[in-house]
Amino acid sequence: MNEKIKNHVHNILAPYQDVKNVQDLEEELSQNLQEKFTDYKKDGHNEEQAYYMTINSIGDITELIQSINVETK
Repeated sequence: MNEKIKNHVHNILAPYQDVKNVQDLEEELSQNLQEKFTDYKKDGHNEEQAYYMTINSIGDITELIQSINVETK
């Protein structure tokens, strides 16, 4: 499931790969989501439920990317 979460995060951030620090954000977000996934599993959710709950928790990252882009210019 780690790879599935990493791939999802990578696909979300793919349009922003030219923005400085996006690779760091991608790694940090993937790690945080994996921890969230683990927590959902500990709470009794099956893998599929935990995955979709984790992915749905991401929300819109446009503002975050814009703030990173502004900070690095």
